[in-house]
Amino acid sequence: MLRRIFSDTIFQIVFVIILGYFITPYMCQNFVQGAYTASALIKSGLVLILPIITFTYMFASMLKFARSSPLLLISILTSLQVSNVVAFLIGFYVISFAAPYFLTAGGICLNKTIEVRSLLNLSIPDMWSPSNGMLGGFIFGVIFSFIPSSGILRLSESLKHAIGFVLRKLFIPVLPIFIFGFFVKMRYEGTIEALLTGYSKVFILVTVLLFSYLFLLLLIAHGFHLRAVRKHLKCMVTPLLTAFTTMSSVAAMPLTLKCTEETLKDEDYVDFIVPFTVGIHMIGDGIVFGVSIGALIYLYSAPFPSIMMLVTFIFYYMLSKFAAAGVPAGTTAIVMPMVGKYLGFSDEMMGVFFSVCILQDCIITLGNVGGNCIFAKLSHRLFRGLMKQK
Repeated sequence: MLRRIFSDTIFQIVFVIILGYFITPYMCQNFVQGAYTASALIKSGLVLILPIITFTYMFASMLKFARSSPLLLISILTSLQVSNVVAFLIGFYVISFAAPYFLTAGGICLNKTIEVRSLLNLSIPDMWSPSNGMLGGFIFGVIFSFIPSSGILRLSESLKHAIGFVLRKLFIPVLPIFIFGFFVKMRYEGTIEALLTGYSKVFILVTVLLFSYLFLLLLIAHGFHLRAVRKHLKCMVTPLLTAFTTMSSVAAMPLTLKCTEETLKDEDYVDFIVPFTVGIHMIGDGIVFGVSIGALIYLYSAPFPSIMMLVTFIFYYMLSKFAAAGVPAGTTAIVMPMVGKYLGFSDEMMGVFFSVCILQDCIITLGNVGGNCIFAKLSHRLFRGLMKQK
């Protein structure tokens, strides 16, 4: 039992954060600089392999979806992406509106008397980016979807499994080291105190906003019939608790299927829509990412992104839903470089974004699973006819 707890990634991350908080005041600057250099190198290594990851997952996704009915595919994918974007924009603009009332602008000051820099810096060409990897995977996936080949399909699945193996064996084990280096750097520079006093309120806002949004969607799905809402909510308790504790939408999927079958009474549609939405429809990601990005922009007094910057980021954010690896923090790892490239986040801001999103992973997964349960009900009337035709 203890071995299982100690091997849990989230436990390790929480442990190194607590450890870093208490030991950093006793660390010399050289040690802090070494720890941060390790984090910076891990980040550079992640950026180096992310284009390969996003290409592989996007390519495999496009080949898989090409075998669906075109009308059904376009209808569902469009509604899923609209839902993803709406969730992100709600989170982003709610925090942008509410931040002046409970956050301190510039509460995390970039003009520090002590600044820790990495000893080594890897230069990565702008062309070698996760977004370009996604575009390449999309283009090749569309091309090969018109050239039926079982060999290409097997190759894409083999590449996907290989990438998943690399992530589980290389990326996940070094996550605590990655977080530790960024954390001790910020603690040594004196920014953690400001982050703790300011961001603790953001955690509360995220939770309240996510549950409120899911409940509103549930009311809409059942036409504001409270008895049906209460029955559906009762069915959702088990998959939501499973998602919260395991932080895995896949682990919760059998329970999501059971809950949705009890609600819809249409086994064929449920068997199609629930697996289809896992890994693509992520309301939890949208709310948490939107709130976190907006809060960090305000706390760091960073320039507010222009409409063009936001549209560009949202475009690649939508594509990331097809290219996210099925591992803890997979989507966050892909989005992290995007907030730097398209929203102007500094390395420190990207590190904070990555850290706070990982710490909210249980809430994110709960929101994703809850969103999928509700989307199945919302889409049932719209798409079941297309499903029967298929």
